[in-house]
Amino acid sequence: MIKEIPTTQDFNETAEQLLMSAYNNVYSLVVDYFEWEEDFDPTAYWQAEWYTLTAAYALAQQATEFFIKARICAISPYLLISNAHLPKASDKKDISFSEFRTIDAQDLIKMHDTVFNERLDDRFKQKYDTMRKIRNKVIHTVDKSLPVEYSDLIETILYIHKIFGTGVNWLNCQFLEIEISKDGIVDYNKQEHESQERLAIYSELSVLDRILSPSKLKEYFDYNKNDSSVDCPSCVEVIAFSKFQDYEWNNQKYKPFKPISNSENYCIICLYQGSIISSTCSEDGCDGTLIDKASQVCLECGVKN
Repeated sequence: MIKEIPTTQDFNETAEQLLMSAYNNVYSLVVDYFEWEEDFDPTAYWQAEWYTLTAAYALAQQATEFFIKARICAISPYLLISNAHLPKASDKKDISFSEFRTIDAQDLIKMHDTVFNERLDDRFKQKYDTMRKIRNKVIHTVDKSLPVEYSDLIETILYIHKIFGTGVNWLNCQFLEIEISKDGIVDYNKQEHESQERLAIYSELSVLDRILSPSKLKEYFDYNKNDSSVDCPSCVEVIAFSKFQDYEWNNQKYKPFKPISNSENYCIICLYQGSIISSTCSEDGCDGTLIDKASQVCLECGVKN
């Protein structure tokens, strides 16, 4: 009998954590680079961070394999076992699933498309094959000429998340993580924590705006840079609580509250939907002229009128 059989949820949760780790590792490098790029030699900087980039690439590849395994596991976890390499005496005693050799990474897509009701397209197959080959070289060699670019890695992670994610964009997933992480924090610290974390996601938009092309922003966030997007009133209200927000806030160029009709806007971070009206803010010292119709929150200072 096989014991400790993994579930689809087990594979998905591990894949999500690996993908987030890969993203955080490369994103922190990008933030430092953009902040100090005038003082850095780009070639020297990224050569120095080659190990971090390639490790992140390997994590992203491993996450992708686990996402595929999750789908196969939904049909049957036993499909993941390689019948050609059964453990010794597996027919005579109980053995943990982890003791069995699973099918090779190069066969995962074939198995997936054989048993799963939605086959993976050619674009994914090409990207997966490239990722697998680079990851194998990362593990087995120290060839620093491997083509690992930070922009390509970020885009690849967003692409994988779009294929296997929960149907919401990457930034909204981070927003949901904030909502979970604030549980158990005392009231004031909870507000400060949420405010700073929301501001960090806002800042992330500006970074991604520099990395991704307009077509990629549209693909992964359904965001058109030519639309007259504004700040989200729900996000602004939360961010305004932070005593550290002034400097960072004034440097935000990317606005997440995108128009979805002539009268309605939609936030790609927190998913808030509402209408903006032109009205002078009543808060002393604020020169804001845009107010959320439902909440009466000023988009400039975050205070309710």
